[in-house]
Amino acid sequence: QELRRQWSQDIAHDLRTPISALKAQFEGMRDGVLDVSPSRIERNIREISRIEQLVADLEELMRLESPEMKLSMTEIWAQGFLDEMRERFSHEIERKNISFEGRSAVSSFTADEGLIHRAVANFISNAVRHTNRNGRITASIESLNYIESPPSTKSLAAKDGEHSIVIRVSNTGEPIPEHERERVFDRLFRGEYSRNTPGSGLGLTIAGRIAELHGGTVTIKSQEKPGTTVEMVIPMQL
Repeated sequence: QELRRQWSQDIAHDLRTPISALKAQFEGMRDGVLDVSPSRIERNIREISRIEQLVADLEELMRLESPEMKLSMTEIWAQGFLDEMRERFSHEIERKNISFEGRSAVSSFTADEGLIHRAVANFISNAVRHTNRNGRITASIESLNYIESPPSTKSLAAKDGEHSIVIRVSNTGEPIPEHERERVFDRLFRGEYSRNTPGSGLGLTIAGRIAELHGGTVTIKSQEKPGTTVEMVIPMQL
């Protein structure tokens, strides 16, 4: 109950702050105090888009946490899945001249394709956002007979087991500060390097819930070298 109350307060704050700022902007333009310039309008549109994303992510998380939530399992061609991810983010990757490698050691795996796509897209979006120009991102899918989560990693729904696959996204960007690593899966948390970038602060929370629904885990490791790695481990068969 206390956690739910705190989350409600955080949501209210995250919505109230940008809405109040937008209201002040529009009132200033109405009263002639602020000029109605294309750049000001564009900034306001970006802020509205951020609010829309937050609301959409909240709706998605509520849907995923519903007791009625059911998975739609299908066979996914692994290499095609990674190629599609590369294509989805091709504009941002090329703009920053990032080297992107997607490789799979398995031909296919079974999962809810829409949900897995959502989770991995979040991993890659974060990687692109935090990788410097001329950096490198690697996405891979492998089969594992046994998973053991090191105590130094942050894990959601830890459930080690046999016959699993791991979807791994690594990047050479700035590492996550050590004092923030224990909070990266917290709802609405935005770290030091994320506050001035797009996002709702719910992406990793949603990804963790998707892993839980598949009976799996999400872990994250971040160091100065080689960088940050996010791993999703799910059973090959439910």
